[in-house]
Amino acid sequence: GKDIDVYSPDHNFGIEYDGFPWHLERHTDGKRDRYYHVGKTDCATRKGIRLFHVTPKMFYEQRELLTKMIGYALGACEKIHARKCIIKEISTEDAKQFLKANHLNGYIGANVKLGLHYDNELVHVMTFIRSRYDKKAEWEIARSASSKIVVGGVSKLINYFKNHCMQTGETLITYA
Repeated sequence: GKDIDVYSPDHNFGIEYDGFPWHLERHTDGKRDRYYHVGKTDCATRKGIRLFHVTPKMFYEQRELLTKMIGYALGACEKIHARKCIIKEISTEDAKQFLKANHLNGYIGANVKLGLHYDNELVHVMTFIRSRYDKKAEWEIARSASSKIVVGGVSKLINYFKNHCMQTGETLITYA
């Protein structure tokens, strides 16, 4: 009962362009619906479709990153395996440069900055901060981004963080 702006049935992938002003908010039965886009994404997910929302800012200001992210979703980029990567703590400057190029929201200050390296190339960065919102958790994943598809990369970085940076009994959360 909902249309998708661009849809690839071969990849179960859709793109929704959330342009202004018609996508600022939708109305259901004459009432404002702040959760229209979340509902549309949930509906697509239930049908096995990964729905990617594109905003004007992304389209006009972050087109290179946007193109890369769509390529990832369609499997049109190099895949490497995390078991062939080495984890290193990285500098703030390296994290800033990498996340600016590979994460829609760029860098945010972090307590711990980890990088996966493949053949001496930084291919995935994950940063961790003390939990900002949920005070039941001690740690939060602040950013995670990759320049290539790193199969198992997220798990490898989280496990390293748990084993080397967290105290016994501490918890880790993330938001997406």
